[in-house]
Formats: sequence, structure tokens, C-alpha cells
Amino acid sequence: MRDEVLAEWIQTTDTQHQLLGYAYVDGGEFSLEEAAFRYNIFLKEMPLALKAIVYGDLPLYEQHPYLLDQPIIIEYHSSFPAFQNSLYYGTPRDIVNGIFHSQHTKSSPF
Repeated sequence: MRDEVLAEWIQTTDTQHQLLGYAYVDGGEFSLEEAAFRYNIFLKEMPLALKAIVYGDLPLYEQHPYLLDQPIIIEYHSSFPAFQNSLYYGTPRDIVNGIFHSQHTKSSPF
């Protein structure tokens, strides 16, 4: 069972990037109830996980400050359509400033 969030910076245009993350909810090995439980845990804990990722990358932002204003998108992977989605979590600057919290999470505009 994978209870991790993996993320990577990807270039979306010549001048734009995004921090694209992946959270594995299920691949059919869990019941609907178990998948819902896992999904809700990911949603609840994602702000803390992103805070750890962003703070761990502070040296990267010192070298590439424009990344502070690029979007963070997390893709939730599940065999159940209700839990298979992409959510927007603001920017690394929002995380550093404590502006973005889980109640602000919305579907990705991308």
C-alpha cells in the first residue's frame, strides 16, 4: 500500500511550470469504503504534506524564485471515479505564507 505523495516540477509552456503531485488512493484492491477512507485521509493531510515539500525545496526557490508563483496540482489516482481527480492547492508562495488551507481546495483550473 502506498501512502505517499510524489511530486515533480513539470514545464507546461516556455515560461510556466507546475508542481504536479500524485496520490495513490487505490487501483481496485480496496472496497469503496476503504478507498473513501484513504481519499479523505489524503485530503485532510495534503496541506501538511505540501508544506513539508515546499519547505524542503526552499533552496530551490532561492535559485528559481519564479517557481514560488507556479500552481500546485495534485492528481488523485483511484479506480472509483468519485476519487479520481486533480485538485489545485495554490502556489508554493501561498503555502509559505500560510494562505492556502484544505478548505480552499478546488478542482484544477488546468
